[in-house]
Amino acid sequence: MVETELGKKLEPGDKIHCQNLIITVGEKIYYNEYFGERDGFYCEFLDSNGGYHYWKQGLDGGYVEPLKK
Repeated sequence: MVETELGKKLEPGDKIHCQNLIITVGEKIYYNEYFGERDGFYCEFLDSNGGYHYWKQGLDGGYVEPLKK
């Protein structure tokens, strides 16, 4: 996860922890928007295995573990 002037953005390699799953964000991110502390991230992406995911943090719960650089 990176913070820019426009807000927080997910990056390939970040891990999403949600409902006992850990999903690694892959290279292809279709939609990635951060709506603040209450609603969190809304994003569409392929995971590291090519599986499609649509995650609404404010509804689905969970958190982001940023890629350690």
